[in-house]
Amino acid sequence: MFCAFSVTKRPLKREDKGKMEADHIPPMDSLKRAEKEPNFNELKNRNKVLYDMVMSVKTTNGRKKLHAITVHAHHHRGALSTGSRKESDAARGVVARSIARGEARLMLKQAMIIAHPYCAQKMRENAGLTVFLKMINYYCEKGLINESEKSDLEKYVNKDGYLEEYSPEYQQILKVVRRSQR
Repeated sequence: MFCAFSVTKRPLKREDKGKMEADHIPPMDSLKRAEKEPNFNELKNRNKVLYDMVMSVKTTNGRKKLHAITVHAHHHRGALSTGSRKESDAARGVVARSIARGEARLMLKQAMIIAHPYCAQKMRENAGLTVFLKMINYYCEKGLINESEKSDLEKYVNKDGYLEEYSPEYQQILKVVRRSQR
């Protein structure tokens, strides 16, 4: 469960360091990147408050004034709002572009989505499904499987069949894994 204990402008307490982290909404990286976006020059006229927020990132005092939610460290690291993974970087770029266009409501929705570890995990899973579907298509094109098998496998992936614990395939692998742990 995603736990946001407080919305704060204060630094974390000493005893919470390492266990709890501040997750800025929008992400600091998105605010920094917004200034490099092509539409940024018009932001001051479109949304002065959002423009000031972007400019505040340049100063230590300004960064301290940005709102953050306090979350468990492992939740923060699982979110798309932080970290160096390609998908995290791409997600923060989407938020940066919304900031540069002055679309505050859209930006906040996007920032909340990428800050939530459950949403991030779900997106990673959905992206994985796309990879499975591409793989199925590739194997059909190469003649490994026929069209009927392709259709069956697509249904299997779309219905999360590989997660079905009582399927014969799952049980067969589970049995072998259990035996190997003895």
